[in-house]
Amino acid sequence: MKSILIFLALCSFAVLAVADLPPSLKPHSDRFEADRAALTASAENHLKTPRDRYLTALTSAEKAATTAGKQQDAVAIAAEMRDVSAGTPAEEFPPDLPRALVPQRRDYMTAVATVTTTVPTKLRELADKYLQ
Repeated sequence: MKSILIFLALCSFAVLAVADLPPSLKPHSDRFEADRAALTASAENHLKTPRDRYLTALTSAEKAATTAGKQQDAVAIAAEMRDVSAGTPAEEFPPDLPRALVPQRRDYMTAVATVTTTVPTKLRELADKYLQ
């Protein structure tokens, strides 16, 4: 997940680096920015469904834990919801979370791993293509 944050920071620096380009390079810069934006949107779309499903499962589990008086579970679930919403979930399954959340978390973390490994490679390929 940290890789995604680093990726987004690098993209921001790339925008600043091309701000003072000569007019003849502007179409190339615009194309690069459009391709980069499409790549970022694709990554977000890839994460959206598994993240939303996991957050829905977390919300249901939090309500159930609160209703059952399981405060420790409710606190752990709330912390996980906060981390997932912020894009910074722990890589390992938190020990305090109910085991019923394992399948949804696995799906979400698989999507995160896919984005984390493929997006930087695709961004490098895009940058290499742009620099040619």
